[in-house]
Amino acid sequence: MTRHSVKIWTILLLSGVSAISIVGCDKVTNSDPAVHANGTTEVSDVDLTANVQRALIGSAELKDVQITAKSQKGDVLLTGAVMNQSQYDMAALVASSVSGVHTIHNEIVIGK
Repeated sequence: MTRHSVKIWTILLLSGVSAISIVGCDKVTNSDPAVHANGTTEVSDVDLTANVQRALIGSAELKDVQITAKSQKGDVLLTGAVMNQSQYDMAALVASSVSGVHTIHNEIVIGK
């Protein structure tokens, strides 16, 4: 084998290793939401609960109240206490706007 052909083989080998490395970096993890044929998105219960809690905490109207969210397969249970009907309604609205939520079960108590 000549020096020229050794260089070519080395370049081809390194190119192949680089291509394999790049392809290997694009792996899918279980935390990625599944998209169904009808366009709905399925999010894990842990991620959905965290997303709903984050949305509730981020709402200016709900910043002074304690609301807990728990989810199971897109069904979200809201518990806690608020001061008025407006906050009760806002909690349900905010939670239902989170991607992956199918149903809201609002067990928040008003006036405590």
